[in-house]
Amino acid sequence: MERALAEDIVRGILALGKPLNRLNDLIDAHIADGPVKKEFKRSLGEATAGGTVLLLPIIRLYPDLDPDK
Repeated sequence: MERALAEDIVRGILALGKPLNRLNDLIDAHIADGPVKKEFKRSLGEATAGGTVLLLPIIRLYPDLDPDK
């Protein structure tokens, strides 16, 4: 994978942060039913984790693109 593509993918994944946080806020503010809220939160967590998994092959190739460093 060329570096330019890796950088674009990382930017795309990181750009998902704001919308995912917004969804989390909406869930917290508007879903009172515990089991339903839990289901939404679990799904949101899985989506967030999926973004992290997508970063792993890029970080192996280009460790300096790791957003946590």
